[in-house]
Amino acid sequence: MVQRKKKKQDEEKASKPVPEGEVRDGDLEDLDDSQVEVQVEEEDEIAELKDKYMRLTAEFENYKKRQVRDTQRTIQCNAADLLRELLPILDNLRRAGDAVNQEGVTAEQVCEGVCLICDHMMEILAKQGMRKVEVKPGDVFDPNFMEAVSAVPTDEHKDHTIIEVILDGYVYGDIVVRPTKVVVAVTPKKE
Repeated sequence: MVQRKKKKQDEEKASKPVPEGEVRDGDLEDLDDSQVEVQVEEEDEIAELKDKYMRLTAEFENYKKRQVRDTQRTIQCNAADLLRELLPILDNLRRAGDAVNQEGVTAEQVCEGVCLICDHMMEILAKQGMRKVEVKPGDVFDPNFMEAVSAVPTDEHKDHTIIEVILDGYVYGDIVVRPTKVVVAVTPKKE
């Protein structure tokens, strides 16, 4: 049964016309030398193109892995640079803590030292691209850069204006790192 089916398929295959330049399996002996040579050259070219494709694909995969590795390395180096700049601030904070217990050091001197440390910290952060969101009482509440921690009903201030800044906010480029925490004035409800 299987042999009849195979024989029928072979007959159908043999009865179909072969496009010019193509060779059926087993027909190589029916071709002249130039046709065999062309067929072999075409097969070699196909094999060469497949090989080039496989190599190019492998190279691209290696390139992607290398890019990920290089990006991670750049991020680590940038973070290490920032941490290196922050270490003197840590040292100065420790010194300020130690100074509190020293004889002859006043609270004003410690306070002045801590303020200098804060200024130094802001210089480092500004150099990295971070900036403080400038907000003051009387400004209009902006939910893009602020977070209302409470709303106070009052007639003394305009509706949705800042009464008090609780905690400063910061942005890095166009990313809000921390919104400014504020108290907002609202119009009292009429009864």
